Amino acid sequence: MKIFKKIEISLSRFIIGLLTFKGDQTLVEEKSNIFNESNTQKILFLRQDRIGDLLISTPVLRILKKKFPQVKMDILLGEHNYNAKDIAEPFVDSIYFYKKNIFAIFILLYKLKKQNYDIIIDLFDEPSTTSSLLIKMVDPKYSVGLKKEKCFVYSHLVKLLRQDRYHIVIRTSMLMLPFNISPFEEDLSLSYEISDIEITQAENLLGVNKKNMIVGINLSGSDKLRFWGVENNIEFINLLKQKYNNINIVVIGTKAYEAELNKIKLATDVIVAPFVNSVREYASILRVCNFIITPDTAAVHFASAFKIPTIPLFSSKTNGWKFAWLPFNNKYEPLFSDTGFIKDIQPKNVYIAFVKLHNQTKESNELKF
Repeated sequence: MKIFKKIEISLSRFIIGLLTFKGDQTLVEEKSNIFNESNTQKILFLRQDRIGDLLISTPVLRILKKKFPQVKMDILLGEHNYNAKDIAEPFVDSIYFYKKNIFAIFILLYKLKKQNYDIIIDLFDEPSTTSSLLIKMVDPKYSVGLKKEKCFVYSHLVKLLRQDRYHIVIRTSMLMLPFNISPFEEDLSLSYEISDIEITQAENLLGVNKKNMIVGINLSGSDKLRFWGVENNIEFINLLKQKYNNINIVVIGTKAYEAELNKIKLATDVIVAPFVNSVREYASILRVCNFIITPDTAAVHFASAFKIPTIPLFSSKTNGWKFAWLPFNNKYEPLFSDTGFIKDIQPKNVYIAFVKLHNQTKESNELKF
Protein backbone atom coordinates (compact mmCIF):
# COMPACT_ATOMS: atom_id res chain seq x y z
CA MET A 1 0.00 0.00 0.00
CA LYS A 2 2.87 2.38 0.83
CA ILE A 3 4.38 1.79 -2.62
CA PHE A 4 1.09 2.67 -4.35
CA LYS A 5 0.77 5.78 -2.18
CA LYS A 6 4.28 6.90 -3.15
CA ILE A 7 3.46 6.34 -6.84
CA GLU A 8 0.24 8.35 -6.45
CA ILE A 9 2.08 11.24 -4.78
CA SER A 10 4.83 11.20 -7.42
CA LEU A 11 2.29 11.17 -10.26
CA SER A 12 0.36 14.02 -8.65
CA ARG A 13 3.54 16.10 -8.32
CA PHE A 14 4.46 15.35 -11.95
CA ILE A 15 1.05 16.54 -13.23
CA ILE A 16 1.16 19.66 -11.05
CA GLY A 17 4.63 20.38 -12.41
CA LEU A 18 3.37 20.14 -15.97
CA LEU A 19 0.41 22.44 -15.30
CA THR A 20 2.16 25.02 -13.13
CA PHE A 21 2.59 28.45 -14.71
CA LYS A 22 6.25 29.02 -15.54
CA GLY A 23 6.98 32.40 -14.02
CA ASP A 24 5.88 34.61 -11.15
CA GLN A 25 2.14 34.62 -10.51
CA THR A 26 0.56 38.04 -10.03
CA LEU A 27 -2.00 38.42 -7.24
CA VAL A 28 -4.73 40.98 -8.03
CA GLU A 29 -6.72 42.21 -5.02
CA GLU A 30 -8.05 45.52 -6.36
CA LYS A 31 -8.87 46.96 -9.75
CA SER A 32 -5.68 47.40 -11.76
CA ASN A 33 -4.91 48.48 -15.30
CA ILE A 34 -3.08 45.25 -16.15
CA PHE A 35 -5.02 44.33 -19.28
CA ASN A 36 -6.32 46.89 -21.76
CA GLU A 37 -6.85 47.32 -25.50
CA SER A 38 -3.13 47.84 -26.07
CA ASN A 39 -2.22 44.30 -24.94
CA THR A 40 -5.50 42.43 -25.40
CA GLN A 41 -7.01 41.48 -28.76
CA LYS A 42 -8.44 38.02 -28.03
CA ILE A 43 -10.01 36.56 -24.88
CA LEU A 44 -11.36 33.06 -24.28
CA PHE A 45 -13.75 32.40 -21.37
CA LEU A 46 -14.03 28.91 -19.87
CA ARG A 47 -17.53 28.01 -18.66
CA GLN A 48 -17.95 24.32 -19.58
CA ASP A 49 -20.31 23.42 -16.71
CA ARG A 50 -24.04 24.14 -16.17
CA ILE A 51 -26.75 26.53 -17.36
CA GLY A 52 -27.03 28.36 -14.05
CA ASP A 53 -23.27 28.92 -13.98
CA LEU A 54 -23.45 30.46 -17.44
CA LEU A 55 -26.25 32.79 -16.33
CA ILE A 56 -24.34 34.06 -13.30
CA SER A 57 -21.38 34.82 -15.61
CA THR A 58 -23.34 37.18 -17.87
CA PRO A 59 -22.37 40.34 -15.92
CA VAL A 60 -18.68 39.62 -16.61
CA LEU A 61 -19.32 38.95 -20.31
CA ARG A 62 -21.55 42.00 -20.74
CA ILE A 63 -19.34 44.49 -18.89
CA LEU A 64 -16.08 43.40 -20.52
CA LYS A 65 -17.69 43.46 -23.98
CA LYS A 66 -18.97 46.98 -23.35
CA LYS A 67 -15.57 48.23 -22.16
CA PHE A 68 -13.60 46.45 -24.91
CA PRO A 69 -15.91 46.35 -27.96
CA GLN A 70 -13.01 45.81 -30.37
CA VAL A 71 -11.61 42.81 -28.51
CA LYS A 72 -12.54 39.38 -29.88
CA MET A 73 -14.25 37.47 -27.07
CA ASP A 74 -15.02 33.75 -27.31
CA ILE A 75 -16.42 31.26 -24.83
CA LEU A 76 -16.13 27.52 -24.29
CA LEU A 77 -19.27 25.70 -23.14
CA GLY A 78 -19.82 22.06 -22.21
CA GLU A 79 -22.30 19.24 -22.61
CA HIS A 80 -24.56 20.56 -19.84
CA ASN A 81 -24.91 24.16 -21.04
CA TYR A 82 -24.18 24.29 -24.78
CA ASN A 83 -27.93 23.99 -25.39
CA ALA A 84 -28.22 27.38 -23.63
CA LYS A 85 -25.57 29.06 -25.76
CA ASP A 86 -27.98 31.89 -26.65
CA ILE A 87 -27.37 33.21 -23.10
CA ALA A 88 -23.81 34.07 -24.14
CA GLU A 89 -24.41 34.97 -27.80
CA PRO A 90 -25.04 38.73 -27.29
CA PHE A 91 -21.62 39.16 -25.67
CA VAL A 92 -19.21 36.88 -27.56
CA ASP A 93 -17.97 36.41 -31.10
CA SER A 94 -17.56 32.63 -31.18
CA ILE A 95 -18.83 29.75 -29.03
CA TYR A 96 -16.89 26.49 -28.78
CA PHE A 97 -18.19 23.14 -27.55
CA TYR A 98 -16.23 20.96 -25.13
CA LYS A 99 -17.29 17.34 -25.61
CA LYS A 100 -15.80 14.57 -23.49
CA ASN A 101 -14.48 12.62 -26.43
CA ILE A 102 -10.78 12.21 -27.19
CA PHE A 103 -11.13 12.84 -30.92
CA ALA A 104 -13.38 15.89 -30.36
CA ILE A 105 -10.98 17.29 -27.74
CA PHE A 106 -8.02 17.09 -30.14
CA ILE A 107 -9.99 18.95 -32.82
CA LEU A 108 -11.08 21.55 -30.25
CA LEU A 109 -7.52 22.10 -29.02
CA TYR A 110 -6.33 22.54 -32.60
CA LYS A 111 -9.00 25.21 -33.24
CA LEU A 112 -8.32 27.04 -29.98
CA LYS A 113 -4.55 26.92 -30.39
CA LYS A 114 -4.85 28.55 -33.82
CA GLN A 115 -6.62 31.57 -32.28
CA ASN A 116 -3.50 32.68 -30.36
CA TYR A 117 -5.47 34.00 -27.41
CA ASP A 118 -3.93 36.77 -25.36
CA ILE A 119 -5.92 35.82 -22.26
CA ILE A 120 -7.95 32.87 -21.03
CA ILE A 121 -10.34 33.66 -18.17
CA ASP A 122 -11.43 30.67 -16.10
CA LEU A 123 -14.90 31.55 -14.77
CA PHE A 124 -14.99 28.60 -12.35
CA ASP A 125 -14.89 29.43 -8.63
CA GLU A 126 -14.04 25.80 -7.82
CA PRO A 127 -10.95 23.88 -8.98
CA SER A 128 -11.34 22.42 -12.48
CA THR A 129 -8.79 19.97 -13.85
CA THR A 130 -10.35 20.39 -17.29
CA SER A 131 -9.82 24.15 -17.21
CA SER A 132 -6.23 23.71 -16.04
CA LEU A 133 -5.45 21.27 -18.84
CA LEU A 134 -7.11 23.49 -21.45
CA ILE A 135 -5.13 26.53 -20.35
CA LYS A 136 -1.89 24.57 -20.46
CA MET A 137 -2.60 23.06 -23.89
CA VAL A 138 -3.96 26.23 -25.55
CA ASP A 139 -1.07 28.22 -24.05
CA PRO A 140 -2.32 31.83 -24.01
CA LYS A 141 0.01 34.71 -23.15
CA TYR A 142 -1.83 35.15 -19.84
CA SER A 143 -4.46 33.30 -17.85
CA VAL A 144 -6.74 34.68 -15.15
CA GLY A 145 -8.49 32.73 -12.42
CA LEU A 146 -9.71 33.03 -8.86
CA LYS A 147 -7.26 32.26 -6.07
CA LYS A 148 -8.59 28.88 -5.02
CA GLU A 149 -7.26 25.41 -4.40
CA LYS A 150 -5.04 24.13 -7.26
CA CYS A 151 -4.71 27.56 -8.89
CA PHE A 152 -1.11 27.00 -10.00
CA VAL A 153 -1.93 27.21 -13.73
CA TYR A 154 -2.85 30.93 -13.82
CA SER A 155 -0.50 33.80 -14.54
CA HIS A 156 -2.83 36.17 -12.66
CA LEU A 157 -4.68 35.20 -9.49
CA VAL A 158 -7.71 37.22 -8.40
CA LYS A 159 -8.80 37.47 -4.80
CA LEU A 160 -11.55 34.96 -3.97
CA LEU A 161 -14.20 36.44 -1.70
CA ARG A 162 -15.73 34.43 1.12
CA GLN A 163 -18.65 32.22 0.15
CA ASP A 164 -20.57 32.96 3.34
CA ARG A 165 -20.46 36.72 2.74
CA TYR A 166 -20.61 37.26 -1.01
CA HIS A 167 -22.95 36.00 -3.68
CA ILE A 168 -21.52 33.83 -6.45
CA VAL A 169 -22.22 36.64 -8.97
CA ILE A 170 -19.96 39.04 -7.05
CA ARG A 171 -17.32 36.37 -6.45
CA THR A 172 -17.15 35.59 -10.17
CA SER A 173 -17.19 39.27 -11.15
CA MET A 174 -13.96 39.81 -9.23
CA LEU A 175 -12.28 38.40 -12.35
CA MET A 176 -12.71 41.85 -13.91
CA LEU A 177 -10.23 43.46 -11.49
CA PRO A 178 -7.18 43.05 -13.81
CA PHE A 179 -9.16 44.95 -16.46
CA ASN A 180 -9.44 47.96 -14.13
CA ILE A 181 -13.07 47.17 -13.32
CA SER A 182 -14.43 46.79 -9.79
CA PRO A 183 -17.60 44.68 -9.47
CA PHE A 184 -18.72 46.97 -6.64
CA GLU A 185 -18.94 49.88 -9.09
CA GLU A 186 -20.94 48.06 -11.77
CA ASP A 187 -24.48 46.88 -12.43
CA LEU A 188 -24.17 43.12 -11.99
CA SER A 189 -27.71 42.24 -13.03
CA LEU A 190 -28.00 38.91 -14.83
CA SER A 191 -28.74 39.20 -18.54
CA TYR A 192 -31.21 37.16 -20.58
CA GLU A 193 -33.73 38.88 -22.84
CA ILE A 194 -37.05 37.32 -23.83
CA SER A 195 -38.97 39.25 -26.49
CA ASP A 196 -42.60 40.34 -26.18
CA ILE A 197 -43.46 37.98 -29.03
CA GLU A 198 -41.92 35.04 -27.16
CA ILE A 199 -43.80 35.99 -23.98
CA THR A 200 -47.10 36.09 -25.89
CA GLN A 201 -46.32 32.72 -27.47
CA ALA A 202 -45.64 31.25 -24.02
CA GLU A 203 -48.89 32.70 -22.65
CA ASN A 204 -50.82 31.15 -25.52
CA LEU A 205 -49.02 27.84 -25.08
CA LEU A 206 -50.01 27.72 -21.41
CA GLY A 207 -53.51 29.11 -21.89
CA VAL A 208 -53.20 31.43 -18.89
CA ASN A 209 -55.42 34.41 -18.15
CA LYS A 210 -53.15 37.48 -18.14
CA LYS A 211 -55.54 39.22 -15.73
CA ASN A 212 -54.79 36.57 -13.11
CA MET A 213 -51.75 36.13 -10.89
CA ILE A 214 -49.57 33.44 -12.46
CA VAL A 215 -47.57 31.24 -10.10
CA GLY A 216 -44.97 28.91 -11.59
CA ILE A 217 -43.88 25.79 -9.74
CA ASN A 218 -40.67 24.35 -11.17
CA LEU A 219 -40.98 20.70 -10.22
CA SER A 220 -37.34 19.65 -9.87
CA GLY A 221 -33.76 20.07 -10.96
CA SER A 222 -31.47 17.68 -12.80
CA ASP A 223 -30.97 15.76 -9.55
CA LYS A 224 -33.92 13.60 -8.39
CA LEU A 225 -33.07 14.55 -4.79
CA ARG A 226 -34.31 18.06 -5.62
CA PHE A 227 -37.83 16.81 -6.28
CA TRP A 228 -40.14 18.18 -3.57
CA GLY A 229 -42.67 15.37 -3.93
CA VAL A 230 -46.19 14.92 -5.36
CA GLU A 231 -48.08 15.22 -2.07
CA ASN A 232 -46.15 18.33 -1.00
CA ASN A 233 -46.99 20.05 -4.27
CA ILE A 234 -50.65 19.08 -4.05
CA GLU A 235 -51.01 20.36 -0.49
CA PHE A 236 -49.25 23.64 -1.31
CA ILE A 237 -51.35 24.21 -4.44
CA ASN A 238 -54.58 23.62 -2.51
CA LEU A 239 -53.50 26.16 0.12
CA LEU A 240 -52.85 28.74 -2.60
CA LYS A 241 -56.21 28.11 -4.27
CA GLN A 242 -58.01 28.53 -0.95
CA LYS A 243 -56.29 31.88 -0.34
CA TYR A 244 -56.35 33.47 -3.80
CA ASN A 245 -59.24 33.57 -6.26
CA ASN A 246 -57.77 35.02 -9.44
CA ILE A 247 -54.80 32.71 -9.79
CA ASN A 248 -53.31 30.47 -12.47
CA ILE A 249 -50.86 27.87 -11.18
CA VAL A 250 -48.45 26.46 -13.76
CA VAL A 251 -46.43 23.34 -12.92
CA ILE A 252 -43.27 22.97 -15.00
CA GLY A 253 -41.36 19.73 -15.42
CA THR A 254 -39.54 17.50 -17.86
CA LYS A 255 -40.85 14.32 -19.47
CA ALA A 256 -39.00 12.34 -16.79
CA TYR A 257 -41.65 13.61 -14.35
CA GLU A 258 -44.67 12.99 -16.59
CA ALA A 259 -46.33 10.56 -14.15
CA GLU A 260 -45.88 12.96 -11.22
CA LEU A 261 -47.20 15.89 -13.27
CA ASN A 262 -50.31 13.92 -14.20
CA LYS A 263 -50.98 13.06 -10.54
CA ILE A 264 -50.68 16.72 -9.52
CA LYS A 265 -52.96 17.85 -12.35
CA LEU A 266 -55.57 15.20 -11.53
CA ALA A 267 -55.64 16.24 -7.87
CA THR A 268 -55.57 20.03 -8.31
CA ASP A 269 -56.61 20.90 -11.88
CA VAL A 270 -53.55 23.12 -12.38
CA ILE A 271 -51.98 23.99 -15.71
CA VAL A 272 -49.18 21.60 -16.61
CA ALA A 273 -46.71 23.30 -18.94
CA PRO A 274 -46.20 21.37 -22.19
CA PHE A 275 -42.80 19.74 -22.60
CA VAL A 276 -40.51 22.00 -24.63
CA ASN A 277 -37.46 21.33 -26.76
CA SER A 278 -35.21 24.25 -25.90
CA VAL A 279 -33.88 26.17 -22.92
CA ARG A 280 -35.26 29.35 -24.44
CA GLU A 281 -38.82 27.96 -24.56
CA TYR A 282 -38.44 26.87 -20.93
CA ALA A 283 -37.18 30.33 -19.95
CA SER A 284 -40.10 31.95 -21.81
CA ILE A 285 -42.54 29.93 -19.67
CA LEU A 286 -40.78 31.14 -16.51
CA ARG A 287 -40.88 34.71 -17.84
CA VAL A 288 -44.70 34.61 -17.98
CA CYS A 289 -44.95 33.94 -14.22
CA ASN A 290 -45.42 36.54 -11.47
CA PHE A 291 -43.89 34.24 -8.84
CA ILE A 292 -41.68 31.15 -9.04
CA ILE A 293 -41.23 28.31 -6.55
CA THR A 294 -38.26 26.09 -7.39
CA PRO A 295 -35.78 23.60 -5.93
CA ASP A 296 -33.52 24.11 -8.98
CA THR A 297 -30.86 26.84 -9.00
CA ALA A 298 -31.00 27.33 -12.79
CA ALA A 299 -34.62 28.49 -12.41
CA VAL A 300 -33.50 30.70 -9.51
CA HIS A 301 -31.01 32.45 -11.80
CA PHE A 302 -33.52 32.82 -14.65
CA ALA A 303 -35.94 34.38 -12.14
CA SER A 304 -33.20 36.78 -11.03
CA ALA A 305 -32.57 37.80 -14.65
CA PHE A 306 -36.31 38.43 -15.09
CA LYS A 307 -36.75 40.03 -11.62
CA ILE A 308 -39.49 37.55 -10.71
CA PRO A 309 -40.00 37.10 -6.93
CA THR A 310 -38.86 33.62 -5.99
CA ILE A 311 -39.14 30.99 -3.28
CA PRO A 312 -36.07 28.75 -3.65
CA LEU A 313 -36.09 25.41 -1.82
CA PHE A 314 -32.73 24.21 -0.52
CA SER A 315 -31.71 20.89 0.99
CA SER A 316 -29.53 22.50 3.67
CA LYS A 317 -27.84 25.71 4.77
CA THR A 318 -24.33 24.55 5.58
CA ASN A 319 -20.89 25.88 4.66
CA GLY A 320 -22.11 29.27 3.46
CA TRP A 321 -23.59 27.70 0.31
CA LYS A 322 -26.99 29.12 1.21
CA PHE A 323 -25.80 32.68 0.60
CA ALA A 324 -23.67 32.16 -2.48
CA TRP A 325 -26.51 30.61 -4.51
CA LEU A 326 -29.53 32.65 -3.41
CA PRO A 327 -31.41 34.83 -5.93
CA PHE A 328 -29.42 37.92 -6.89
CA ASN A 329 -30.83 41.47 -6.95
CA ASN A 330 -34.31 40.02 -6.63
CA LYS A 331 -37.08 39.55 -4.06
CA TYR A 332 -37.10 36.11 -2.45
CA GLU A 333 -38.06 34.04 0.59
CA PRO A 334 -35.78 30.99 0.84
CA LEU A 335 -36.62 27.77 2.66
CA PHE A 336 -34.12 25.21 3.93
CA SER A 337 -34.64 21.63 5.00
CA ASP A 338 -33.64 20.68 8.54
CA THR A 339 -32.96 17.09 7.45
CA GLY A 340 -30.88 17.65 4.32
CA PHE A 341 -33.73 16.55 2.04
CA ILE A 342 -35.91 19.00 0.11
CA LYS A 343 -38.90 16.64 0.35
CA ASP A 344 -39.01 17.31 4.11
CA ILE A 345 -39.79 21.03 3.70
CA GLN A 346 -43.38 21.43 4.89
CA PRO A 347 -45.99 22.78 2.41
CA LYS A 348 -47.41 25.01 5.15
CA ASN A 349 -44.03 26.75 5.48
CA VAL A 350 -43.81 27.30 1.73
CA TYR A 351 -47.33 28.74 1.80
CA ILE A 352 -46.42 31.13 4.64
CA ALA A 353 -43.32 32.23 2.72
CA PHE A 354 -45.42 32.80 -0.41
CA VAL A 355 -47.98 34.96 1.41
CA LYS A 356 -45.16 37.02 2.90
CA LEU A 357 -43.46 37.45 -0.48
CA HIS A 358 -46.76 38.28 -2.18
CA ASN A 359 -47.54 40.96 0.41
CA GLN A 360 -44.06 42.49 0.08
CA THR A 361 -44.38 42.65 -3.69
CA LYS A 362 -47.88 44.09 -3.55
CA GLU A 363 -46.88 46.76 -1.01
CA SER A 364 -44.05 47.92 -3.29
CA ASN A 365 -46.61 48.46 -6.10
CA GLU A 366 -44.88 45.87 -8.28
CA LEU A 367 -47.96 43.66 -8.39
CA LYS A 368 -51.62 44.42 -9.06
CA PHE A 369 -53.02 41.09 -7.85
